[in-house]
Amino acid sequence: MRILCLAVLLNTLPQLLKKFDAEVRRLRELEPDTHGFVLGPGTPQEMRGYSFRCLCRPFDRATYMNAAQALAESLRPDVIFFRYPCATRQLLRFMRAAPPVIFEHNTTEETELRHQELVNERLWGNASLAYAAGFSGVTEEINRYELSRVDHPVPTFMLGNGIEPEAVPALDFHPPQDAVHMLSAAHFSHWHGLERLLAGMAQYQGQERFVLHLAGEGPDLEKYRLLTRQLRLGDAVRFHGQLEQDALWQLAAACHVGVGALGRHRTNMFQYAALKHREYCLQGLPFFFSGSDVDFMPLPPFAAAVPADESPIDMEMVLRLARLPEEQPDIRRRMRQYAEEHCAWQGKMRRLHAFMGEVLTARNGSLPPQRPALEVEGPTPATVRPLLTLPASDAPSAEALTAGLHSLLRQQYRSGPALCRDVAVAGPADWLDQVRRTWEAISPAYADVPTLLTLPQAEGAGPCACWNAAAEAPGTEGYAPQWLLPLLAGDVLREDMLEAPQQAVRHQPEISCISARTSGPDGQPWKPRGFRTLKLGREEAEACLLIRRFLWQAVGGMRDCQPLGLTDWLFWLGCLEEGAIRRNLPRTGIVRAVPAPQPLAEAEEMEALSQMVIRRTSIFPASSVIKAHEILAGTVSLRSPDAPELAALEARWPEEAGWFALYRGLLHEGAGRLPEALLHYRLAAQHDGLDWQPWLRMAHLHARLGQRARVAEDVRRALELRAGLEEFLPAGA
Repeated sequence: MRILCLAVLLNTLPQLLKKFDAEVRRLRELEPDTHGFVLGPGTPQEMRGYSFRCLCRPFDRATYMNAAQALAESLRPDVIFFRYPCATRQLLRFMRAAPPVIFEHNTTEETELRHQELVNERLWGNASLAYAAGFSGVTEEINRYELSRVDHPVPTFMLGNGIEPEAVPALDFHPPQDAVHMLSAAHFSHWHGLERLLAGMAQYQGQERFVLHLAGEGPDLEKYRLLTRQLRLGDAVRFHGQLEQDALWQLAAACHVGVGALGRHRTNMFQYAALKHREYCLQGLPFFFSGSDVDFMPLPPFAAAVPADESPIDMEMVLRLARLPEEQPDIRRRMRQYAEEHCAWQGKMRRLHAFMGEVLTARNGSLPPQRPALEVEGPTPATVRPLLTLPASDAPSAEALTAGLHSLLRQQYRSGPALCRDVAVAGPADWLDQVRRTWEAISPAYADVPTLLTLPQAEGAGPCACWNAAAEAPGTEGYAPQWLLPLLAGDVLREDMLEAPQQAVRHQPEISCISARTSGPDGQPWKPRGFRTLKLGREEAEACLLIRRFLWQAVGGMRDCQPLGLTDWLFWLGCLEEGAIRRNLPRTGIVRAVPAPQPLAEAEEMEALSQMVIRRTSIFPASSVIKAHEILAGTVSLRSPDAPELAALEARWPEEAGWFALYRGLLHEGAGRLPEALLHYRLAAQHDGLDWQPWLRMAHLHARLGQRARVAEDVRRALELRAGLEEFLPAGA
């Protein structure tokens, strides 16, 4: 069973990294074919010494999900153990095509997420979780919450936070007798609830003296400083800041009691599994906390639980814990034994591994056959396929075709096996014959010649059909490649053209494409006129040269539904909408000039671009979307299709029924036929349940018709599908 462990960690708190490291190491002991990757904005220096690899990139969830998709595609695991990364549209796309995924949940997401992350979770979370093969919650409470978000049974496993016993020593305690010394070591947040302890110390009327030591930083630390002054506790509260590990252990050895989490109920969680409780237990430091910890049920004698509310802490209870080692001299030894039996990662991951086997058996009827362990640091398998297609213009000369094929056969690979095992050629039958003859004539001069796959162009099919056929055709090993290299017949490649991207895709699996600059007749970057995009920025003239196959599939490959020479732009805009192209992606690779589309009349180009805008609305601002609507509705001077032309287009592309319904609604609206327009907008909404545009147009029309209640409902439905539509809303809506 090959296991891929993934974690998107947006901060580099040591306890998070240590937890994931322990999970990966212990799983690898049970299943050698286990691979761990952390995706996040850390630095290589922060990630040294761990058992996982870290892909350190600036914060961008779309980039991280591209990396997850690439790793799943490259490693082909039997199961993915994925620390829940918070929902995005890219996560939903990943889940639709991924192997069985068991999500690890450490919280109830909607209680902790804020702002746009909470919006994303509500939009995409339930749909993403519906594809999960299992849930692994830190508590049963979390598992119940996740199950409530799906409408079918999903296997669950409770995996409370564990600890590595060998990483925490048994301390030689020597606490001073001048007071009862308490330790709280944490990254202090509101759910630590130390206000309760400070209030208890201030209200205590007994003869004992209490001292609280705070070790660590965090957003609530200044609040505790201020409260200490207000309650006049003086030096009874001591702030040590962030301590090195040895210094922290020395401080613990000088304390009587450990302070656990006292405010977890503030996040609506009453069960949890705090790492500090396990550390206290291994060290032999009696401790107390609020609520319920999953590994300390029923409550052992060396721990105490206080009510999960805002009441001050009972200091008499703390005093009883502090006296426990005097009353039971062997209590510290028993505490460590308890932690080794109930809290160690080794036992927890053994049970998780068995759960993974149960999930796969339930899905497949049996466990997958044993495979040799995959060494991810080794040479990358040959997984790139060049796609050689006949350009829309005249076929290249025999000399140009020969030069292009020579450049493919001449590729040099210095760092491993050839990246290219087969070359796909798609086009008309007579041209395929010419390619075959040329290939047979020149290939004997080369060693390890790739296989030539010829894919005849179906009668009446456009060039895009050939691109897609070549992308989907199985290769020499029976499966389609991970990477596609679209070429035009006659393209001449440098001898190291495939070597450089091989290195890039090996070490940067988040990359989805390697770019080539599109240039016009004057050699300057070319871009469509008239519309401003939100996401392209300075990369407006970028197209993709080397494309990861999952990206190709996500946007439907190349499509023949853009008849005015801009078909590939529809593809690139689709890549942008999927969040798979970012400015920092073309960092490595080959830059070559490729021809711009043939010049179009301004009216034709604006009409063609308008069609693309309303298909890819998320990457254009409001002004561009409204302008496209007006152009296609005929409310500006540019021509729009008449009824027969529209019917012919609709018959040719039935998969675009939702768009054509919207288009017809726009035509009726432009002519003032509002009831007919409303009818077609409703049809468009039924065809595509994720498109906000029909609801937006209905809001405009209902506002014009004075139907205010319906306007509010339309706006609500639109906002459920897309955030940030205020610019579109009718006045007063």
